Amino acid sequence: MRDFKLLIDGRLVEGAGTLDVINPASQRLLATAPRADRAQLDEAVAAAKAAFPGWSATPLRERGVLLVKLAEALESEQAGFARLLTEE
Repeated sequence: MRDFKLLIDGRLVEGAGTLDVINPASQRLLATAPRADRAQLDEAVAAAKAAFPGWSATPLRERGVLLVKLAEALESEQAGFARLLTEE
């Protein structure tokens, strides 16, 4: 089983709690997901608000390049995502 974390302000952190993800076909535990509490939610929202001015000032072409890199990274993990989503 993989170790999932929350991404808050560019850092991977443990959740304040956890949530069991159950495979509905087998009723077996698929993963344990981190669960944010209100303080972590507030911290994530504050980080997003703080990052927005810099992101919005980034030239459109540069943002496009970054988004293509993200899409390529996600595509490279496509099989794993498909398996996980199907089991979930």
